[in-house]
Amino acid sequence: MGGATASGKTALAIQLANILNTEIINCDSRQVYRELNIGVAKPTADELNMVHHHGVNVTSIEDHFSAGSFQQLVRPTLDSLLERHNHVVVTGGTGLYIQHLLFNVDETLQLNKPLQEIFSQKISPYNEKYQLHFLAIDIPREILYQRINQRVDHMVADGLLQEVENLVPKSKLKALQTVGYTELFNYFNGDSTLEQAIDLIKQHTRNYAKRQITYFKHQFPTQWHSPQQILEIVSNFAVQ
Repeated sequence: MGGATASGKTALAIQLANILNTEIINCDSRQVYRELNIGVAKPTADELNMVHHHGVNVTSIEDHFSAGSFQQLVRPTLDSLLERHNHVVVTGGTGLYIQHLLFNVDETLQLNKPLQEIFSQKISPYNEKYQLHFLAIDIPREILYQRINQRVDHMVADGLLQEVENLVPKSKLKALQTVGYTELFNYFNGDSTLEQAIDLIKQHTRNYAKRQITYFKHQFPTQWHSPQQILEIVSNFAVQ
């Protein structure tokens, strides 16, 4: 299940996993890092305890980690889960991670390709035993943007500034060149005001959401539905 950031994937994925009596594979290129929490909207400890999540807190910002790394680490987990469950909930906003998990993708063939070519290419399924259902949360754009703005405000209230300030000595690491961190690094370096930094986080997150939607529409045969519709669809899976 995919969708844009702030569309409600985490909460819905937990509901789906409970309906299907299964576990969750989380495909998010920023939530893999143990040191990043508030700024990447990582599932809370309570949420992680509700359903077993795989793919969260699996590496350090100090380490090189890529979609290929994710594939090697998590694909065996997917196969193991499918031996024990009829279904597995694969969710997240990083389409490239989902692609590497489920399809035949050679990372070194992807590195130098222009984005337009990546969007247009067709990739065969990795394994025919996977019966894939690509669902994504459809949410009106104006509501999504409102939720993004509100979430950034909540992140700041929850301690985002302290999280980022603690990471300033490591701000040059590639893993930290990401929305929610680079803008506040500039603030701590004196290159912007706090208000400017927060406004940029909101703007850049909205831009990121647009790119996510584009990726899911181009790369997967995605069915876009409301959360309630997705619940109904998956409930039907559960009784099959």
